[in-house]
Amino acid sequence: MTIEQRVNEANQKVMDILLNGRPVWKDVRPALEAIPGMTRESILVAGPPLPAEKITQPIRTSICGAAVHEKLAVSLDEAWQMVLDGRIKIKPAQDYACGCAACMVVSATMPVIVAEDPVYGGKGYAPIHPGANPKVLRWGLYDGEVEQDLCWMRDEFGPALGQAVRASGGIDLVTVLAKTAGMGDENHNRQPAASMYLALQIIPHFMDVEHPKKNDMVRFLAGNDRFFLHVMMAGAVESYSVHILSKGIAKAGAEALARLRQRFEDGQRLCPEPEASWPGHGREYPVVKNINEDAGKGVSGEVNGHAVRVGRLSFAAAGEDGFLAVGEAAPLSPRSGQLPLRGGAQQKDDLRTRFGLLQPDEMASYVSVDGRLIARIVLRDVPRANAKAVLAKLHELGVTELAMLTGDKRASANIIASEVGIDEVHAELFPEDKVAAVRAATGAGKTVTMMVGDGVNDAPVLAVADIGVAMTDGTSTAASESAQVVIMNDNIAAVPRAIAIARRTKRVMLQAVIAGLVLATIGMIAAAFNLIPVVVGAFLQEAIDVVSILWALTALIDRD
Repeated sequence: MTIEQRVNEANQKVMDILLNGRPVWKDVRPALEAIPGMTRESILVAGPPLPAEKITQPIRTSICGAAVHEKLAVSLDEAWQMVLDGRIKIKPAQDYACGCAACMVVSATMPVIVAEDPVYGGKGYAPIHPGANPKVLRWGLYDGEVEQDLCWMRDEFGPALGQAVRASGGIDLVTVLAKTAGMGDENHNRQPAASMYLALQIIPHFMDVEHPKKNDMVRFLAGNDRFFLHVMMAGAVESYSVHILSKGIAKAGAEALARLRQRFEDGQRLCPEPEASWPGHGREYPVVKNINEDAGKGVSGEVNGHAVRVGRLSFAAAGEDGFLAVGEAAPLSPRSGQLPLRGGAQQKDDLRTRFGLLQPDEMASYVSVDGRLIARIVLRDVPRANAKAVLAKLHELGVTELAMLTGDKRASANIIASEVGIDEVHAELFPEDKVAAVRAATGAGKTVTMMVGDGVNDAPVLAVADIGVAMTDGTSTAASESAQVVIMNDNIAAVPRAIAIARRTKRVMLQAVIAGLVLATIGMIAAAFNLIPVVVGAFLQEAIDVVSILWALTALIDRD
């Protein structure tokens, strides 16, 4: 693939996310709890990574103020010295899918807005806007008054706001944008309209918050006409992390819809008409609202006025008040091509008749519309074309055991392992399970344990392995910061190549050192017995040094 093709493909991905993403404000949590890869000693700042000496004074004050707030230091001067010493880590906020404005920073205990995109599976974060007070950390100011506000935001307002947001079930930020656009607001320089509408969405849920000062919190929220800015920042960066399965399903759906339209244009009138009110059909941009994601279950919402659920069978078959009871018929009469939702054995028979049985290496998500199961999305893990050859190469290099650590089903993992030549399979794992598996392997007397991973979920396990290898697409990620080795492309063939390069480099360096020592020893013996003049010995030593250096530099020659 040429550079131009890669650029065009990347641009198309970005446009797809911009046009089809549906950011939803889901929660407010402490940064350490919410943001993957966040640590106690990390402070996130806006902008690119800069050396400490190039950080401007306002941002420097915000960083040091946050460090004092987190009790990492007792004074601003001590905090800055810790930054210079590397004990406090300054990280670009955008590398953690976090949006920051002006001199705002994010530290471990600060509450952050959590936005999710049920379409693409991404998450984004942003600090809470501090309000109209001119003396705040986001302007590079820190004193006792600022510290008091930070503590109030952390201990009182943040938890209460999170409770209210969770009670709301999530606020669709695209809907807020659409409403405020109609008010003549362009959602950046003029925020009052958006903040006002957002306050109308969240304030009613404050009524259920048990806090003696909730009235003051409501007044703060209602009087903060810039509050929406940071919420939208979280919504804008949620696409930084894209869930592969969600992205694939969305792409497959768009392609299927295009095929339907083409079939209609070709005269196949059995297809739904372009103006039909089917979910997603008949409109270039369907009206989507009330999106809600249940982690581990699926996504629900309204598409063109129809109730749609996508996810596990039990989730797709659930009604508004919970799961359908065994034997309960769905309330609507069946349409052509739709399957009534029933419980128990009848439902299993219906599924087998309608869709057929899944293969051991397949998994499925189900789609229901208006209480009727209409489709099944079948997903299958397909190994990379070069995976088997790459793993065979690792065996040739002396890797004695290859193990797979995955969250996928065991049956699917076993099939993939047998296809590519993996020796050991650990399936259906959570991130903490992967950490435990690597620690067990490291403590079992094995020489070296190497872990290869790519996503945010792999960051903890990469950190505990003897050698953590992160594979990226050329960007900085939480995984790459946790690993000891970073491969700046997504080609698994680079792993054995990296091992071969490391071994060749070590071998050449040892050869250069040993050859230099042997030649130098011979020269010293010759000089000690007056076999060579002193001047000749001096020049000979310089020549030996040059030869050793040149020999060591041959490690840079790419022989693959």
